[in-house]
Amino acid sequence: MYVCLLTFIFLPVRGAISLGLGGAPGNASLPFTAAMAWIYRHLEIEGGAFPSSHVAVAAVVLYYTVRYARAATWVVGPLVISLIVATVYCRYHYAIDVLAGLATATILLPLWRRINPALRPQ
Repeated sequence: MYVCLLTFIFLPVRGAISLGLGGAPGNASLPFTAAMAWIYRHLEIEGGAFPSSHVAVAAVVLYYTVRYARAATWVVGPLVISLIVATVYCRYHYAIDVLAGLATATILLPLWRRINPALRPQ
């Protein structure tokens, strides 16, 4: 997460919604859609979409779920896949943001295992 946040500082980008390419699909009369429209109007801050920190963190959670709580993979796996699809479908991120989030997790997981002695195999 911290690597993604640092990347946002040095590589600010604008997502599809802030570029006027449309918001999340759906009926504007639904409470969640109306709440999101209010947030976009009043609280949105430009920048911070590359890489997708949501995807990076979700990929790390999925990795550790598979590694240490294999039975929960049937619950966590579909949730992570849904999050990945939804971030692009709802236009919160471009596909490249998602791929960069997955790459960030893939690169940092082995690096973190080398840095953190508690995660090293005994």
